[in-house]
Amino acid sequence: MPGKRGLAWIQAHNLTITTTRRNHLILAATIHDSPTDHGGLHPSLHQARANCDHAGITAPMRAHLADAGYASTTTFTTPAPGILLIATSNEATQTGRTTPTQPPPPSQHRMTTRLTNPAGAALYRRRSSKVEPAFAQLFHHGGRQLHHRGPTTATEITLMATAHNTSKLITHLHRNTPNHHQT
Repeated sequence: MPGKRGLAWIQAHNLTITTTRRNHLILAATIHDSPTDHGGLHPSLHQARANCDHAGITAPMRAHLADAGYASTTTFTTPAPGILLIATSNEATQTGRTTPTQPPPPSQHRMTTRLTNPAGAALYRRRSSKVEPAFAQLFHHGGRQLHHRGPTTATEITLMATAHNTSKLITHLHRNTPNHHQT
């Protein structure tokens, strides 16, 4: 967002979303004021679980895929339900376009091993196609800047996520209604 008098840009909030794997429904949209994503993953996972429980969805969350912005010792050592796969290097290194300049720190070794086995690599490869479309759709409809400041920012994000999910629901119902007519 623009800073005071438009002289500089400041990052006031960081958005973390948790989505479904099939249709990009947003299970949780949480914001935090840290410039890194390190502290954002587990609160979003807990909020997603609470939202599912509130909706009567009891199926376990099976896997969580996150980019390198979430890589930290705390994130790796905090228990999470299901499989947790977090990139331990940047995207170019992760996809093999460049080679790492140094080995990962010991706290990231276990995650690096998970990501290098064939099953982990195949699962993680799907991350961008599962999460990024939801971000793009959210930003397309709601914009990249929030209209409110302070405590109301969480409400604005929740409303944007609700509108996103409602649009997905309407599209789903329209496609699956017999004899629907195009208008």
